[in-house]
Amino acid sequence: MKTYIIFIIAAFFTLSLRSQSLPSPASQSSSSVIKQKLDSILISSWDSTGTQWKISSKYDFTYDVAGNMILSYSYGWTTSTQQWRARTKFEQNYDFFGMLSYSESYNPDTIPGAWRPNTKHEYTFDPNKNIVSDIQLNWSADSSGLIYSSKYEYTYNISGRLTTLLGYVVNSKSQWQARTQNNYGYNGSGNLTVETDYEMDLVNHQWYPTFKNNHSYDTAGNRIMTIYSQSDTGAVSWKYISKTEYEYSSGKMTLQTDYQFSATDSIWNLQSQEERIYTGNGDMSEKYNYTWDQVNNQWVPVSNGKLVCDYNTSFDLSELILPPGFENYNSDHQMIDKFQYHWNGTQWNQLIENNYYYSEKNLGIPENSLAFCQVYPNPARDHVGIDWPGLKGDLQVSIYNFDGVMVFSRMLPAKTTVSLKNLPAGEYMLKITGNQKTTATRLIIQ
Repeated sequence: MKTYIIFIIAAFFTLSLRSQSLPSPASQSSSSVIKQKLDSILISSWDSTGTQWKISSKYDFTYDVAGNMILSYSYGWTTSTQQWRARTKFEQNYDFFGMLSYSESYNPDTIPGAWRPNTKHEYTFDPNKNIVSDIQLNWSADSSGLIYSSKYEYTYNISGRLTTLLGYVVNSKSQWQARTQNNYGYNGSGNLTVETDYEMDLVNHQWYPTFKNNHSYDTAGNRIMTIYSQSDTGAVSWKYISKTEYEYSSGKMTLQTDYQFSATDSIWNLQSQEERIYTGNGDMSEKYNYTWDQVNNQWVPVSNGKLVCDYNTSFDLSELILPPGFENYNSDHQMIDKFQYHWNGTQWNQLIENNYYYSEKNLGIPENSLAFCQVYPNPARDHVGIDWPGLKGDLQVSIYNFDGVMVFSRMLPAKTTVSLKNLPAGEYMLKITGNQKTTATRLIIQ
């Protein structure tokens, strides 16, 4: 039975990169895992003239068996025809290991019902599931197809923390040209302390710093300050531009205050502020945004700067399946309503309403899972045993490395031992097929 939940807010939805691995069937129990998945968001605007909500747009989401979002659509409501008009489509595809391999966005084509690609991102990951490259292709009207436009390459330290991000663009010779570089530094607790951005001087072929962020933390590891600086002329020193200060209560950010630096007076001037109020269950119930009125020395509400949220505490975050980029405002439970208000100078008025629709999703064991097939030991060293009791005939046993390349494939009895001596240590995917049944699990070779 579908769960209907009304949700109110202006929709600002940004799809972001998320890598989520497929669960290993061999490690699951026989019990099912039931979660609440977000299926759609219905967005309405307040009609002050008619004093009613009017439908304006919506989002629909589809997920795979592991709960990864694979498809989303956005629609606009056409009042004249009383129909939905498709605006954008977004697809995500996952490889054999359950890692995100590419994402692609589409716009409606001139042919009714057809879609034209807009952008595509191709991703690769290292054996530790860290993203190592993101290559973007953009639609070209000249070639009527997607062409390479930019890419990012990621480097990590031994602790798995990002240390370098290199950005490239395609130059006039259709070659990758390095243009930007970001370096990251951490303290002993693993907190990010400095981010430095560089740009390539194509004339001198040297990197020059452009800006940096310095972060500081309290003893609990909460970020309490970020100072943004820009390189001055000649790139030999830094000059302050802005800073942000954060305050917390029970580990939740309650106040964020932004400042601009005045080089003339060498002082920090107040600019903006965000205030968050939480319930006793750790959920943000209200959020306010302000700007500083330097003439009257007081905070003034931002035009559309108030949100009010309610939550269903029966479902916490671990029980939810949400699309990437979904903003839950650091809350701990399922949001059920959310209102955005407009400040008219004297009071807050209703502005945007979102209706959220959830349904149950069973993440239990699929019919042809390894619950009926034993793989041992795992992790393994020189060999791995396979036993599928009651299965008639032989098994097709295949092993794939992390790049998806088949490194072993053979027909074997339903109870057998596979030698691993010729395979280097690492993570693999073991695929087993027999009697029209197929299952797979991760195999670790030590």
